[in-house]
Amino acid sequence: MVLPGVEAKYRTLVDGETQTPADFLPPGAIVCYKTPAGVNSDIMGVWVDSYLRQTTELRATGKTMVTFDGYASHLSIPVLRKFRDNNVIAYALPAHTSHATQPLDVAVFGPMKAFARQRLSVFANSPDNSRSNLNVYGACEMITQAYHLSMTPANIKAGFGRTGIHPVDPAVFADSTFELSRTYATDDSPDEAWADVAARFFKDGRSLASSARILKNGTLDTGAGFHVTTEAVIALLEERAAAKRAVEERKSQAAKDRDANKEVRASARAERAGAAAARAAVRVAAGEVADERNLQTLAVDRQGRQAAARSMAARRADAKARVGSTPSA
Repeated sequence: MVLPGVEAKYRTLVDGETQTPADFLPPGAIVCYKTPAGVNSDIMGVWVDSYLRQTTELRATGKTMVTFDGYASHLSIPVLRKFRDNNVIAYALPAHTSHATQPLDVAVFGPMKAFARQRLSVFANSPDNSRSNLNVYGACEMITQAYHLSMTPANIKAGFGRTGIHPVDPAVFADSTFELSRTYATDDSPDEAWADVAARFFKDGRSLASSARILKNGTLDTGAGFHVTTEAVIALLEERAAAKRAVEERKSQAAKDRDANKEVRASARAERAGAAAARAAVRVAAGEVADERNLQTLAVDRQGRQAAARSMAARRADAKARVGSTPSA
């Protein structure tokens, strides 16, 4: 049973008793939670594990077979590998045919839905429930009642018989059961192309696995009604998974190459910066040497001028001597 919400769903009664939806389902029922409710690959894996536990003795002496519709979560690599490795034949029914080919749909789910609708009608029309809303616990209780009334040995056997699975009877289906839609023709004759597809697909049973579409989540889309074997599906899914891994590896390698290029460019920038710094240091050192040389030259020139210059006293004595030697008028 797949219910919406989180796994920790429960309610506590006045007396302290705690109840979960599983308490209102048939004994041994497996409850999974998903929003919105529905089956995905993980939930399908939970069901497969339960099936394998319940069929251990049967599979010890031979193969078992599981028939299901082509819903995408059923056709995933983990599910099909688990079936194959545990002696189970997995057969996916052609799309849009489960109403006639799936035993549960044919003889069990129909009565079960009818019983559930009856109980829902009784609940909705009861004056006692005029102010009550149907919750998940009440819904599980209704489903359980309908389950016990419909999931009977007689209905189960009738489902396998009416679908021609056991006893094997291909004659349960007529050509008109799955007749393809015909294109418009004025002479009322079927289109030859569609007639050829019908012959190859439905009657000859050839595998069209090579033309099946792989979805982004890694499952096989059988919306067009593909008739394929487990090995063919696994091969297709593995091919798609390998292609996806190759793309991821290319992306990873491209990212590594980009990082390596960044490191190379950063190293080149560091080298250029180092060289520029070295050149600047050389220029600074050369400037300092030139400045020192100029200072030394100026000091030598100053010393020369000071050595050549006479003292003030000497210049005064010369001046007096010139004045004293000058004749008076």
